[in-house]
Amino acid sequence: MKIKVLVLIVLFPFLIISCENNEPKNVGKYKSNVNPHPKYFFKMSGRFSGVNVNELSLRMKMIYYAANKKCNININNIEGVSVKKTVDVVSLIELNEKGYFKKTVPIDKYESSYCDWNVGSFSYSVKNKVTKKLAKGYRHKYRAFF
Repeated sequence: MKIKVLVLIVLFPFLIISCENNEPKNVGKYKSNVNPHPKYFFKMSGRFSGVNVNELSLRMKMIYYAANKKCNININNIEGVSVKKTVDVVSLIELNEKGYFKKTVPIDKYESSYCDWNVGSFSYSVKNKVTKKLAKGYRHKYRAFF
């Protein structure tokens, strides 16, 4: 019994230290700096016909990720599991009274910097404003990976 208690007392501080979250904070060289002069854009436009546009909500989401492995977020230090650091940018797209919509989003929204920020995926969804569910006839979400 004394050995178990001694082992627990000796190993417990190391366990706490190893389980600390040492995620790179969004400051300094790890920060996702907004590019003041983007050059490349993703343009999306179209029209919904035969539906009440006042009931539809169109949402677009771009996910940017840090390509530099030194910017990864550690999930489990004991097993060494990490994931890429990401920034989600969600935009609501307004529809005009005739059902037309248009949206332009910069692909190079964040400067490359230390973490080497890149666009990872693009997705959109059409939802009913009242029920908050995917709209009838548009029961899918589209997602593209870059």
